[in-house]
Amino acid sequence: MTRFPRRRPLGLTFLAVAVGAACTLTGCLPPQHDSESDDGRSVPTVRPARTAVLLGDTVLVNHPGDHDEAMLAMAVTAVVDEARRAAATGPGAAKDARAADGRKWVAVLAEVSNAGARPYGHDVAHSFAAVDTHGYRHVPLPASADLTVGPVMSWPVPLAAGRSARGWLVFDLPAEAVLTTLEFGRTRTSVASADWAL
Repeated sequence: MTRFPRRRPLGLTFLAVAVGAACTLTGCLPPQHDSESDDGRSVPTVRPARTAVLLGDTVLVNHPGDHDEAMLAMAVTAVVDEARRAAATGPGAAKDARAADGRKWVAVLAEVSNAGARPYGHDVAHSFAAVDTHGYRHVPLPASADLTVGPVMSWPVPLAAGRSARGWLVFDLPAEAVLTTLEFGRTRTSVASADWAL
């Protein structure tokens, strides 16, 4: 099943942008403390309550130390609860079209634009994470093959000023789990971040 946002009034989108920009610029969100898991992809975590914007809303995120010169305008616009890889042929083509037994792939469609004055030099795979209903934090799977719903997220490093990227982020979850939140930028060294309620 694919979920898309309801059309939101323009004023609410601008409000979300303003709130996101204010928090990222002032550092109002505290650093988080993560603990590693055995597989390195799912991390149990305890985090303080915070406000997540809704699916379809746009927020601004800047990287610490770069101020407004490396600013991203970001939106999350759709979720596919049971994603599958597109058919591929040739050497090195992905063999598995779906997740392993007892697991599922959940795909999230993200749109990113560099609205700042300088390149953004961080890899998308290390910038996003998702939290499920069991409290586990997941990082996206490597971009090994596109999905039946469209291409996976990728962008050149650095992402030049004025350039944008759009694509699916794929997370491997237990079959009974549900993603609740998509996070951007919540690393051990960064307080600039954004959260979307899925």
